[in-house]
Amino acid sequence: MNFSPAPSVKRKVLAYITHQEELLVFRQEDYPYFGIQVPGGSIESGEAIVDALLREVYEETGLKAVQVVDYLGSFWKVGQARMREYHAFHLQLTAPAPRRWRHYEEFSGARKGPIAFDFFWVPLRDADWTLFRGQEMVPWLRRSFPAAFPQPVIPPALTMGAR
Repeated sequence: MNFSPAPSVKRKVLAYITHQEELLVFRQEDYPYFGIQVPGGSIESGEAIVDALLREVYEETGLKAVQVVDYLGSFWKVGQARMREYHAFHLQLTAPAPRRWRHYEEFSGARKGPIAFDFFWVPLRDADWTLFRGQEMVPWLRRSFPAAFPQPVIPPALTMGAR
């Protein structure tokens, strides 16, 4: 019997940064197929999870004025060659930030040159309908932001009697 080796595990962090009742998200001009995402990235070998979180937030957004509010949880994604372990956190903005901005992250991988991130804010109540597949963790934010979710938000097309 021939067994394939176990896939390697890549550890990642996701940052759900809020200000009032809005969530910080971004698009990547060079990678439009990734849709709208939240900041995040890889945990380096030997790096503490929260240190990786704050490093990735700064590298991708340029923001230092954030505070960790809550650990939202973890989940796994299984791929053919690699498993990914994600750790999601709720962070709050602690100083003013623009409504929209572009930030460049220097990238150390195979790609040459910086990666552009176009940041903007979306209402928390709309975020699950907006985020790229696999990042829909806004229900976990309900415990930190109950006022933003007074009742379940259901798109009109999904309600009974919709035409």
